[in-house]
Amino acid sequence: WITQPIDHFGANNGTWKQKYMVNAEHYKPGGPIYILTPGESEVSKMYTEDTHFSKIVFVGGSYGGALAAWMRAIYPDLVTAAWASSAPVFTYIDFYQLDQALGRHLTARGCGESFAQGVKDLDAILLSNNSSGLDSVRKMFSVTGNTAQDIAASITGAITSTVNLPVMLSGDALDQSDSNITAYRSELVDREYWQGGCRSSFGPDMHPLTDVTEQNRKWLGLLKGVTNIYYTVGELDPWRDTTVATANGTLLDNTTSAPIFVMNGATHTQDMQPDTLYDLNSVRMAKEMGDSLIKKWIL
Repeated sequence: WITQPIDHFGANNGTWKQKYMVNAEHYKPGGPIYILTPGESEVSKMYTEDTHFSKIVFVGGSYGGALAAWMRAIYPDLVTAAWASSAPVFTYIDFYQLDQALGRHLTARGCGESFAQGVKDLDAILLSNNSSGLDSVRKMFSVTGNTAQDIAASITGAITSTVNLPVMLSGDALDQSDSNITAYRSELVDREYWQGGCRSSFGPDMHPLTDVTEQNRKWLGLLKGVTNIYYTVGELDPWRDTTVATANGTLLDNTTSAPIFVMNGATHTQDMQPDTLYDLNSVRMAKEMGDSLIKKWIL
């Protein structure tokens, strides 16, 4: 455990205990240090080693991937290379692109229409505010929540975890258009609901941005022209449009010094998972390319 400031740059002088884990089994003096950040998740098996004069490779997926890229951009003298998987570095006010990606994913699984009908039926039960109906939904989905909105939000979390699982594609499943994107979104879980959660956690003065142009100019702008960053993203990743490889094109130049690799048929941070016999070829290729690039950058 180490003692960290709550705010490194502001007036809050409070501290908190941060956990880290070390695995030096394969470390050799002077060799590279790999730091894997869990992002917003709880630390489990994060590997780092406090050794001077070693090259540091920052690795992460999802929010951890964004941190890896920004660490390389802001501290290039400290971080030699970064592997940023499914890194959300672009912000939206209303992220409807998530619904579009969810629709593509469900269509690829062959259950888009039935899912949309399920959302409609579930909303009807929740909006009725019938106590026995709410209890049956809690039991069916193994979720908690005092209100219909809380229950819907809990189910939303379970769904977003499920769509991160691998999917095997066939034919031109992804070529099907989605004309009714809102069919995949519950009426009860809107932007105002999530803003209420922010105010509950951070105080009533917490107001969301109404314009993220400057936010994106700053945080995406930090990455422009930065070398030794390897970006990966799954073709079916629901968060794909927050990464540098959106469904409509890349937000940064795809170069040999900062390559962008889209894993066909893959979802969220699949290249960060342990190898399995069922890995998609695109995931294997992403891992092999990453290994080769990191090796080249640290030698």
